[in-house]
Amino acid sequence: MKRQTADIQVQKNDITFRKTSEIKPYLKEIQDLVYKRIKKDSSISSLLLLIIGILNRTYELTDSAIWSVENSRPLTASNMLRGLYETLGYIYYWNQEINTTSNIQERENKIRQALLGSRRKGDQVQQVNILTCIDEAKRQFTELRRNYDDVSEAVHPNSASHFYMAKAKDNQRGIAEISIPFYQFKKDDKIIITNQIGECCHHIIQICKELLRLS
Repeated sequence: MKRQTADIQVQKNDITFRKTSEIKPYLKEIQDLVYKRIKKDSSISSLLLLIIGILNRTYELTDSAIWSVENSRPLTASNMLRGLYETLGYIYYWNQEINTTSNIQERENKIRQALLGSRRKGDQVQQVNILTCIDEAKRQFTELRRNYDDVSEAVHPNSASHFYMAKAKDNQRGIAEISIPFYQFKKDDKIIITNQIGECCHHIIQICKELLRLS
C-alpha cells in the first residue's frame, strides 16, 4: 500500500496486491469502521450518511470484483473496477471540498450536495460530473483519468470488448480460438486488475477515515 497512484498499466514489479486474498480483509475493515463509529457515537449526520453510502458502494464493488477475478470474468471485473475508479475520484473530490471549507453552513451545503445531488435535469440539488471528480483526483492519483478511460474502453461495446472473446492457441500454425462465453483474462490483465481493485479500495477507505473524524 505504499503506492500513491492508481495506474492500470503498472509494471509487475510495482504490484502491491497479487491475490484477492490480500484484498478481502478490507471488506471486514469497512464493516468495522461503520460499527465502531456508531458504537462510539450513535448520532447520525449527513456526513456520516455520505460516508456509509460510499463505504457500502465500495464494499459491493470490491466484493463483486473479487468474485469476478476468482471466477475468471474479465468484463465483469472491468466493470467493477470502473465503478471503484469513479468512487475514488468522487470521494477524493468531496473530501477536498469539505475539508477546505471553514464556514460551517457552507460545509453543510457541500455535504448536502454530495449526499443528495443528482444528474437528472430539474432536480433541486445537482451532482458534480464524475469526470470533474476524477480529473481533480489526478492531483494525488496521477494516472487515474487515463486508467478510467482505458477500462471504459473495455467496459463499453468497443473494439476492446469486441475482441475479448478469442485467444491465440497455436502460434506456429496461426490458430486462434473463439468461444462464447469467453471466460479468460488475457496477458497480465488479471494481476493488473487485481492490484487496482486493492489500490482503489485501500485509498477509498483512507479518505473515508479522514472524513469520519468530522462526522
